Amino acid sequence: MFLKKLYVAERLVNRTHSKIHDPDLRRESKGQFVVSCITAMEVYFREMMRKAIDEKLLDITRLPDAKEPRFSYTELEWIKRRGVSIGEIICHDYNFQNLHEINDAFELVVGDKLVKSLRNYRYECANHGEERIRKDFYERVQSLMNLRHSFVHEVDFKFNLSLLEIRDMFDALFEFVDFADALLYEKFDKYQ
Repeated sequence: MFLKKLYVAERLVNRTHSKIHDPDLRRESKGQFVVSCITAMEVYFREMMRKAIDEKLLDITRLPDAKEPRFSYTELEWIKRRGVSIGEIICHDYNFQNLHEINDAFELVVGDKLVKSLRNYRYECANHGEERIRKDFYERVQSLMNLRHSFVHEVDFKFNLSLLEIRDMFDALFEFVDFADALLYEKFDKYQ
């Protein structure tokens, strides 16, 4: 889902910038690209948590209780009819909109802070040998998240960044999720 969402968003921004010369539309397409990138990341980490819970890789008794775990009888009936999993219910009590929250959720799932783990993580790539995450990944991903927040919440937000600068943040985000995914599979493999 992460890659699919990014692929569509990238095609849209590329098409807009190659075919449309209206500055307002180009600015809006860059903003929508940023929103799609962050949304894809949020979906990835939400799915990580849901899967960890539903596949019993995460002991839910280790999780703090929900802030307000109340359901009406109608909602309970809908949950039962739809077959909503425990993981789907629980992971919606978590926010994946900033790196601090993602870090905390990852720690609940695998027992380690994500950002610290990624800074020290290495994996062997068949094509490139040993790989490490770029040193500025945290700052670049945080910049992309801040940009998304500004674009969504500021009424008269104007993009001052070029498409090239946004792509650099995108590359850092892609690498962040790619390395998190490799680390996650390595950790889950230990649990099985």
